This record gives sequence, structure tokens and C-alpha cells, in this order.
Amino acid sequence: MRLKKFFVPAIVLLLMLALLSGCASKPGDNTEDSSKPSPSGLSAILGSEVDPSAAAAEIDAQLSALHKEIDESGYQAGIAYIGFVNSKATEDELRIYLKSSQYAEKYSFLCDAPIVDAGGSELYAVVTTRADRSATVYPADINSSGKYNVHTDKALYKGKGADCFLLRCNVSELHSNVSVLFKTGDEQFSVNPMLSGKDGKLADIACYDFSIYSDDGGVQDDVMIAYGLLLETDEVKHYIDKGMTLQYTGQKQVIDGRQCWIFALGTEHGDQFVRELYYGVCDNLIYCYDAVSDTWDTLGAG
Repeated sequence: MRLKKFFVPAIVLLLMLALLSGCASKPGDNTEDSSKPSPSGLSAILGSEVDPSAAAAEIDAQLSALHKEIDESGYQAGIAYIGFVNSKATEDELRIYLKSSQYAEKYSFLCDAPIVDAGGSELYAVVTTRADRSATVYPADINSSGKYNVHTDKALYKGKGADCFLLRCNVSELHSNVSVLFKTGDEQFSVNPMLSGKDGKLADIACYDFSIYSDDGGVQDDVMIAYGLLLETDEVKHYIDKGMTLQYTGQKQVIDGRQCWIFALGTEHGDQFVRELYYGVCDNLIYCYDAVSDTWDTLGAG
């Protein structure tokens, strides 16, 4: 994979020197404590060139493959639980999170999908596959009998044909606050996206579940929670306001005896993402990496 040449900020140069000196631990080596991040080689820092036509072909292939899975499942639509989100997160922040998640790699077409905001802390993706099918999102609530009241006079989104969109919803963990109506000709059915209190997976609804679950069966919400904590810090807010982007590196690191999720702040240079600052998050603690001293420091402690 060929690397593109461009200006590298001073802090990245220092980090590169630390890596080349053999001081950084290897990705996935979480058994030993360490005082520095473990980016996966020089290409992980500098990024790599992306052929736009190849990227578009990959997106089309991903969407076609998912459409095939949905159709072969016998369901009329697919829904995935993306994860827990900050209820106050902006659309830009939601997209930044999505681009840092596993979904950006496996279902990259979701990164540019429209976002339907019903209010809440759960993010879902909805996909339909047929030209003669529509998906409409309505607000909903629970009445005294424990049944859903669907406000069909206040549609939040009206989709048509083969479509995909993101849906932020669910203020409560006990019930959904939306109803998604799928209609094909005279046939129609509704679902209320939410998680099962039994196993943390998508509740039993009449749709194909294409959520990405962790090995133990639960959706990896820890990354999103950590991401939300970082977005609430003044330092990260400052850099994002300056045009930088926060991404999850896909790595974990042991810091002060704690297993932490590693994030990077960086800038976009064409098709490249240049990592400039590193953060570790665990147990409601946030660490920032000091490339000069080659140590992790608690954020706000100097």
C-alpha cells in the first residue's frame, strides 16, 4: 500500500520517532502495562491513498450483499442497532462516531445515510430492498394499557423504494418512542425498534437483524460511551471546533492497570486521515498521550 506524502505536524513526528525506536507496544498486546499508544504501524498514522472509483464499487458491493442477505432471510427489511449515543450529540458528532465504528468498514454506505432524529440515546440503521416498498417513521408512546399510540399525523420520515437511513430514538430502555411502518402494495406491518432487556440484542421484531455483535453476544456499547465522554471534554470540543476529527483506532491499551479504549484526534488531508493526538478512555477516566515524555497523563492534570 503506497503512502501519500504530506506535511506531518510536529507531534506526529515525535510519535513516529517513538514508534521507530521500538518503544510502542504492538496492537492487541493488552497483557502488559504501557505508557504509550500502539498504532498499527506507520500506515495507521499517515493513512493511505484511496481510489474513489474502487471505494464506490466497494460501497455498491456492500449494499448489494446486504440486500441479498435481507431478501434471502424472508424479511422485508433489515434493521441494525448501531449503539448507544449521547442524546445531545449533533448530526456531525453522530456521523463522526459512525465513521469510527465497525459499521463504517462493513457497511460504509451508512456513513452518508440521512439521519432521522426522534430524540433518544439509541442509534439504528434501517434498510429496505425493493422499489415497491416504503418505510415511514412515526413518533409513538405507550398508553395506560401498555400499548403503543402511533402518531400517524406527524411523520418524521417518508422513504420509498430501496432505501437506507439512520434513526436516533428511544429515551427509555423500557419501550420505543417510534414506529416504523413498512408498506408493500396493500400489505403493511410496523416495528418498534428497541433492545431486549434479556440479552442486549435487537428485540424480536419482524426484520432481518444485521447488527454487529461482540463475541459475548452483546453490542459493543463501551466504545460509544467512551466516545461520548471524550466529546464532552473541553479539550476535544476545542479541537473539533477547529476542524479536527475524533476516531476510534480499533485498539485497546492497558494504562495504569486499566484496559482503555484508544481514540485519535486528527485532520483530513484529501483521502488521508492524519492522527495527531491520542486519548485513552476507561472507567470514566480519560488519559491523553504526551509524545514528548512518552507517557499517558490524566486529561486536565497538566
